[in-house]
Amino acid sequence: MLLLSSLTALLGLSALAPIGSAARAKSCPVTGGTTDDSKAILAAVTACNNLAGGGSVVLDGTYTIASPLDLRNLKSVDLVITGTITFNGVVSNWAGKLFDLNFQNAQAYWLIGGQDVNIIGQGKGTININGKSFQGETKRPVGLAISGLTGGSVTGLNFKNPGFWYNWIAFSKNVVYDNININGSGANTDGWDIYNSDHITITNSVVVNGDDCISFKPNSTNIFVSQLSCTGSHGVSVGSLGQYPGIYDVVQNVYVKDVTCTNCQHGARIKVWPGAGAGATSGGLSGGGGSGLVKNVTFDGFTVKGGDQDALLVTACYGQSKVDVCTANPSTFKIQDVFFKGITGDVKGKNQAVGSIICPSATSCSNINVSGLGVTSQSGKYNNQLVCDNIDITKILAPATCHA
Repeated sequence: MLLLSSLTALLGLSALAPIGSAARAKSCPVTGGTTDDSKAILAAVTACNNLAGGGSVVLDGTYTIASPLDLRNLKSVDLVITGTITFNGVVSNWAGKLFDLNFQNAQAYWLIGGQDVNIIGQGKGTININGKSFQGETKRPVGLAISGLTGGSVTGLNFKNPGFWYNWIAFSKNVVYDNININGSGANTDGWDIYNSDHITITNSVVVNGDDCISFKPNSTNIFVSQLSCTGSHGVSVGSLGQYPGIYDVVQNVYVKDVTCTNCQHGARIKVWPGAGAGATSGGLSGGGGSGLVKNVTFDGFTVKGGDQDALLVTACYGQSKVDVCTANPSTFKIQDVFFKGITGDVKGKNQAVGSIICPSATSCSNINVSGLGVTSQSGKYNNQLVCDNIDITKILAPATCHA
């Protein structure tokens, strides 16, 4: 059976990429302490790259990066960051120098990719994104950008002072994130954005931020998340999807297990833009009219504490507050085989419910399941009540109830 076999595969994801690696044959320490240590870092990485037995670049001091670093095309390299890396925070310093990630308004100070690459913080390493001055800019750099990595890990790192998303991973496969600590809020400060990547694992991590704890962007497949603590976030989100007309987005085979979301705007959610004529906007972006598929997504054991709006949410009206506009301009997205299992906790119940599952048509969603719901509202009036439309309500099991 597809769902069972997919689950079995996802639960085994952690074996696909190592957490750390065996001892490398060569060590390349980096001496920092200047106003721009980029050249020293690049020299050490070059000296340790693509060696028989691998290389280990050691950053155990204090470093400043004031120039872009292209660290792609690495092979068998560990970046052991047990010190602190701080990016130059002057916007003008980076004018025309940042890497464009070609998605929304994301850019990067540095890009890391290749084969068999591990970034190892040992719980001590710190990435000071130093991004406050970028928060008013249209285009902003992410904290750590992984692009084109096959086989590797990011472990034991601490992130602070964001200007935009913390972690971006794209065009990558078989990568594990473990024991990541993210601390700092602000607009658009997603903990992770996964894009065009396959077999990604995120475990044992803590996120304090002001936007999605994790966002599964277009073409995220075979994703496993477990033991995650989110505070102040917008929840764990599939999407947003369908932003761009003529583009087909897929998110498939996602398993999210054992998440605690404290003082979050939303809990577990799927967010899809409406049709192109809906005039939808979000975070300074406009869009809608794209198509695609969300399939085989499970949220299992998700605790919401003091939720602002929804413990669970499925919407195809993202970025448009007027439901009638979305009805007139419906999304063509398909959402199939979604499981909300053991969603518990409490929310304010602002929308006269603890969650909502609203599909644009009777044929757009199939096999949307809710079981083991245990969510109370602040007033006590809407405990375990969901707003539902265009779904098979026989899949919504007691104590959950649906109303229009």
